[in-house]
Amino acid sequence: MRGKSEWIRDMLRETGLKNLGYLHFYEGICVGGAEFLPSKEVPYPVPDKRDDNAFLTCSYLSDDKKDYRTHPLERHIGELPALGFRTLSVAASERVVFPNGPLEWFTRKGFEDKGVLFEEELHEATIHHLQLRL
Repeated sequence: MRGKSEWIRDMLRETGLKNLGYLHFYEGICVGGAEFLPSKEVPYPVPDKRDDNAFLTCSYLSDDKKDYRTHPLERHIGELPALGFRTLSVAASERVVFPNGPLEWFTRKGFEDKGVLFEEELHEATIHHLQLRL
């Protein structure tokens, strides 16, 4: 946790942002969340790295039956345009939760499927790049 908090502190300082994400708590327990970075700051190869594209680095799901991800995502969608972002990208899989999946959840939220990024063998996941115009 110390490493993550130091990384967040450094990233906030470098980007000038006030936060990188939101957590959803229910009865005192973290049940969902969403974290983003300016796409140029993502430390691995992602498509469409530019100043006005945010990249959703984590969309946390804790329950298969209850949607605890929508609220944190909607907070980002509402705030990102005022920060200068015009789009929000994400990598999501077709069938499994890793990473940020399933893809169908994001398409229902209005994200456009931009195509397959790669096949991830460990989780048997086909990973897609999706993007939402803000």
